[in-house]
Amino acid sequence: MLSEGVDVRTVAGRLGHRNAATTLNVYSHFVPESDREAANVLGRIFDEALLQVTEVRRRRTMG
Repeated sequence: MLSEGVDVRTVAGRLGHRNAATTLNVYSHFVPESDREAANVLGRIFDEALLQVTEVRRRRTMG
């Protein structure tokens, strides 16, 4: 379920876990593609931030 995008609280409830930490401790190692996707998302966020900073600096130097 985690690898299909179901949030951890819902998965925990379905599995009868009292808290999401139990679910993550037991099953999170089965979701390596989620780690790759998280890295990709963070990379896109950093790329966008860099573009914004670059644009602000360019505008300041142009006047």
